[in-house]
Amino acid sequence: MPRTVIAGPIIEAGQSLSNGIDCSAGTIVRLTTPRNWDLANLSFQVSNDGITYNDLYLPTTGEVIIPCGPARALNIDPTRWPSAVFLKVRSGSSKEPIVQSAQRKFETTVDSKA
Repeated sequence: MPRTVIAGPIIEAGQSLSNGIDCSAGTIVRLTTPRNWDLANLSFQVSNDGITYNDLYLPTTGEVIIPCGPARALNIDPTRWPSAVFLKVRSGSSKEPIVQSAQRKFETTVDSKA
C-alpha cells in the first residue's frame, strides 16, 4: 500500500493543542515528532468533519497517550488505532496539557487507500 506523508499537525508556540489535519487519504501509521520538543507525552483529538473534535479514548485502556520525545518516529498500530479522518495532537494529556515553548511541526504518515 502506498504511503503519504502529511506536513503537520503544528502546535503553535505557547499552545498545547495542534491544528487539525486531514488524514482521509488513508490510515495513520506513523507520527514523526519535532526535533526541539519540550518533553511531554502525546494525546489526541479526532473528528469526522474537521469542525467538532473529541478526545481520543479506547474502551479498554482509556485516553490514548503515547510517550514522546524529540525527533522520534512513533509507529501507530493501525489495528489498535481507531479510524481518524481529522487529527489533532496535544502536548500532555487532556487533564494536564503541557504548553510548548516554540512552534512544533509534526509529520504524519498514512497508508494510502488503493
